[in-house]
Amino acid sequence: MGMGKAGFSTLSPTALLFIETDQFIRGNDPKSDARELAGQLIKQPEESANLSEIDRQLSWGPRRINPSVSFLQLKEYVQSSKTLGAHPYAVSWIRATAKTKRFASHI
Repeated sequence: MGMGKAGFSTLSPTALLFIETDQFIRGNDPKSDARELAGQLIKQPEESANLSEIDRQLSWGPRRINPSVSFLQLKEYVQSSKTLGAHPYAVSWIRATAKTKRFASHI
């Protein structure tokens, strides 16, 4: 049936794996980065932005920004949408909310 000995055909990491381990493996902390990302988001003219555009402003790259935006999504600190063509980013657009502003104010 395509399942390995442990009962799984494949194992895939979740966003939480990167959120919890990147500070030790890559040297950047997605939780701290999420606060910086939230701060950058609320500076946008519409308090919303294409994630690739914010990435250009921060110069992080998808591997660093994706865990950060995933953290914001999991905590419901941003509204997000994913459209075709979002790859390599986790989402296409993010929008600030009142929760985003409170979270970013603790910088």
